[in-house]
Amino acid sequence: KEKINSLIGTWIQQVAISNYSISPLIKRLGTNNISESTLLDINFRLGKAILDKGNLSQIDVFNSIMYLTKAKKLEDAGFILMSFLQHTVSKPEYFYKWNFDLLWFTTDLPNKMPLQLRLFIRTLHLLLESNREIEDRIQKDYLIKDLEKLIDDALIKKIDVYFPSLILS
Repeated sequence: KEKINSLIGTWIQQVAISNYSISPLIKRLGTNNISESTLLDINFRLGKAILDKGNLSQIDVFNSIMYLTKAKKLEDAGFILMSFLQHTVSKPEYFYKWNFDLLWFTTDLPNKMPLQLRLFIRTLHLLLESNREIEDRIQKDYLIKDLEKLIDDALIKKIDVYFPSLILS
């Protein structure tokens, strides 16, 4: 919290009691005028500040994941996404309605994210697509093939694949 407070003003704007956004100054300056480490640190702090407020909306979760991704904290972003997906498996409309399908649903998960985490996220993606009212067969096929590829990688690295394999069967 102290670190966020030290950046409020020039780099970060407080938009509510516990809600912050990056100053338009940074957006206009671009990455040429601010060090990469400062930009990564700002995005990390913004992502964590959203999480620190406690009771999160879908928008908060999405924004936190976006900030953490921009901060190159892919394990943190992936863990938050996985937690959200676990809560939405039984209600896939929350996933689609709030644009979480923009987060690595139709593309490969980042390789810098731990393989075990990628396995769980992709498994949850597949469960969501299977529980969807109107299933997208092309998307489901993509998710199955990608999960099979992740399982193959995990087997080579001797990582447990029981849960993902169970979902595929």
